[in-house]
Amino acid sequence: MPEQKINQTARKKKISDIVSAEFIKKTDWEPNHIKIDNEKIYRLNIKGVVVAKTEKNKIVEYVIDDGTGTIIARLFNPESFHTDKIN
Repeated sequence: MPEQKINQTARKKKISDIVSAEFIKKTDWEPNHIKIDNEKIYRLNIKGVVVAKTEKNKIVEYVIDDGTGTIIARLFNPESFHTDKIN
């Protein structure tokens, strides 16, 4: 019987915790994750302010600042999202 896939709950974390977290690369079908305070994090929700936006070759990059640090979010298929509402 094939292994059942379980959806992981998205966690709310500060950007400073994310950028300093340990990245765990897995093989086969087990997903990669980061480890924060001994917790495996597979999905994240980030709240912050977009402080910069750049577009190059159909890739849009947003710099997001939450007050603890900054992180770059890349959007590879901007036509699928309402990026005109983000500035």
